[in-house]
Amino acid sequence: TDAKGNATLIALEDYAGVETIRDDVASVQYSGATGIGNAVFSATELLKAKSDNEHAKAIILFTDGVNDFGNNQLALSECDSNEVNAIKWAKDNNCYIYCVGYDYAENGVSSMGTNGEGLLKLQNISNSTNGKFKAIHNISEIEQLLIEFLADVCDLNYKTIATIPGDGKHHECPISISPS
Repeated sequence: TDAKGNATLIALEDYAGVETIRDDVASVQYSGATGIGNAVFSATELLKAKSDNEHAKAIILFTDGVNDFGNNQLALSECDSNEVNAIKWAKDNNCYIYCVGYDYAENGVSSMGTNGEGLLKLQNISNSTNGKFKAIHNISEIEQLLIEFLADVCDLNYKTIATIPGDGKHHECPISISPS
């Protein structure tokens, strides 16, 4: 969903799409009750309804930790079932799931779980769909990460190069792009 809570697809055809996602992520407000499986399931339902076969499909899952439903085992079970169904759909439809774990400490405890269970969950989701996973510790890291994900979805050979000085001189800047 976007910053206003509306379900939406964002085209990553240029840098404006990356800026839109970055701005949406920066404006997210924590509301508790994290449901990772529910979020991924909602994203796959949106892709089922609105995507086409001409464009690559990818989901970027941004979460601050593990599922959080308190003692509500029914809600947790439903969330786990949604996660399994969403991952199956993503695999069957060549949809990458990129997971970003916003790992921060609260009262000395990692948001990703006391034993890293959130990190492992996100790695498993990404790996099962040929996506990528990264834990970040500062929200400012999100822009560069989104650029890397975009390059991966578009099958670009992307690597950071040195900054070119604005000294008025000629400088070579090699850019590698895969044959596809």
